[in-house]
Amino acid sequence: MLGISRSQIGLIGIDVEDDQIELAQLEDNGNGLALLAGAIRHRPPDTAVASSKWQRWVLQVVSDLTGNGGFKGKEVIASVPSRELFIDHLKMPKAPKSKIDQMLLQKIKQRLPFPSEQAIVKYIPTEEDNVLVTVMDREKIDRHLAVYEKAGLNINSIGIWPIAVAKTYTRFFGRRKTDREAVVLILDMAPKHCNLLICRHQKPLYAKNIPTGIEDFADGDALKRFMLELNTCRRYFSSLYKKPTIERTIFLAGAPGGVQSQKILAAIARQMELPAQMGNCMAAIAVSGDGNLIERRDCNVSWATAFGLSLSSFN
Repeated sequence: MLGISRSQIGLIGIDVEDDQIELAQLEDNGNGLALLAGAIRHRPPDTAVASSKWQRWVLQVVSDLTGNGGFKGKEVIASVPSRELFIDHLKMPKAPKSKIDQMLLQKIKQRLPFPSEQAIVKYIPTEEDNVLVTVMDREKIDRHLAVYEKAGLNINSIGIWPIAVAKTYTRFFGRRKTDREAVVLILDMAPKHCNLLICRHQKPLYAKNIPTGIEDFADGDALKRFMLELNTCRRYFSSLYKKPTIERTIFLAGAPGGVQSQKILAAIARQMELPAQMGNCMAAIAVSGDGNLIERRDCNVSWATAFGLSLSSFN
């Protein structure tokens, strides 16, 4: 008897950032991954970031798109804005596993931008006894959860961008056998910020949100500050790890828009003195369903986090 292949539909990945919201839902149709549905909305200019009006805007967008954008089901994996995810890099405490979260929190609580009593701590073991520590504000998480509840959605989990970006990289741009041990520096370029990730395949080693994006590079001073930040991150990474060496840079970015994106990214790559490649998520995946409503050629966003969140549901 011949078997019949069924399509496996992933959960809806929702990447909420200050200036835009991206939704993506992937499916495995038996022939590989495809984009079942995707949508993006940009923040209105008269809506202040993190204001009550911004929260209402997020609610309206999420509700409208999940109800009318070709998405299947109501279960989602969502992220918090990159600026709300506090990240640090520490040595793994020598303690029982049940006490590690609290010990890590004690080491970083003075640097948190919110009271440590509200902290939700998660850590990722990396290499050489290091851990990547992520901390979220419980009050802000509760507000995000309330938005999705009001939109009639079921939250499967709250994801974090370092894990999501690593999943997108390994699935679409790190598929060769030699990529499994390679250490790469990923620059997930957004219009107003950049998420920098250094990883070995799916294992994040270092992560940082840089509040400068591809639309800011028209200002030469902004580009200089960005390069200074990159070099600082590389030096700090080298102080954390003695063995791993960064082998290449990967720019996760959409198709160039009105700015001279490719020339600027090429200039960044030359200054970093590393081999570099472009990674366009939309160019790397087939489209099914209503996913073809997205303008793939002129979309100046990377989609890396939204794709990675939906990918999480296939594991």
